[in-house]
Amino acid sequence: MPPEASAVAKRLRLPIGIQIFREISEEGHYYVDKTGLALDSATPTTMWTRCLRPSCLG
Repeated sequence: MPPEASAVAKRLRLPIGIQIFREISEEGHYYVDKTGLALDSATPTTMWTRCLRPSCLG
């Protein structure tokens, strides 16, 4: 089997609509841990920007 074919066979599913971490990890869904990114952005020297949504989106 070529390397490209094996990479496609091992592709993880996206956890669309799943909010329970145990289900994501046990059922083999794709997950990216962004904890470090959140901790890095929460430094006292960081200027926070508030992103507002248009009211038509709810």
